[in-house]
Amino acid sequence: FTKRTRGIDYEAARFKDDYRILVRSEEDGSAVINALQEALRSYDLELSDEKTAICEVPEGLFREWVSRYYAVKPKGRGCYRWREFREFYLAVLEIDKAYPGTGVIDKFLVDIVSRDGRLQILYRKGELEKIVSMLLMLAQRRVKAFPRILAILEAAYSATENDNYRHEIIDYLAEYLKRLSSDEARNQYLIMWLGYFLGSRSKRGRPEHVLKSEDPILRSVFLNRGLIFPDREDFKLYVGCKRASKKATMLRYLSVFEPLVAI
Repeated sequence: FTKRTRGIDYEAARFKDDYRILVRSEEDGSAVINALQEALRSYDLELSDEKTAICEVPEGLFREWVSRYYAVKPKGRGCYRWREFREFYLAVLEIDKAYPGTGVIDKFLVDIVSRDGRLQILYRKGELEKIVSMLLMLAQRRVKAFPRILAILEAAYSATENDNYRHEIIDYLAEYLKRLSSDEARNQYLIMWLGYFLGSRSKRGRPEHVLKSEDPILRSVFLNRGLIFPDREDFKLYVGCKRASKKATMLRYLSVFEPLVAI
């Protein structure tokens, strides 16, 4: 223990938004949580009760879902066959059910794409639609994973020269957008990301049922034209979908630890 505050010896470590604070006793752990709650309150923030816990060492240093994940992850393969992918996918759902709110779905989405952005699933005719459907269902479990799911589908779209496969992806997403649009207020986040994907890849990114929306951000995406502060000439908040897609792939944009230069 190398740090001492308020009479408490502690050591802290962080990985992205995951924190571990080591202290000498459960009493000190409770004091640290109280201090964090007090500090966050001044920013109108609070700790999540579901994600905050006092654990004994060494168990508290490790995440059990990680061990279960690597136990089910297929080993020694660059690509997953359809059945292999399906079983891996179902196992991830079981882990997510046992450990909700963890990063198991995010980890899965990283591991089914190669370093150069290629979908590592071998599929045949009729199986692509199943893969698209399964990936989109993950967004129902973890909404924040939806952008990466679309980024993976964009990678699959770009990697194939088979027009039938490309049409399958676009058609499925266009139909999915139509379903989401029946409840725009609830699905606005998903609709905007879908709008970017379809707007950068297909003219079908501008369906009439979405264009009736009065939300300026949503309309900007689907009309591919900046409608937020349109009278301001001293700054620009919106870049067109097609222009943005030519600059970098969605996977590249979502690599937050490798920042892009300005467009």
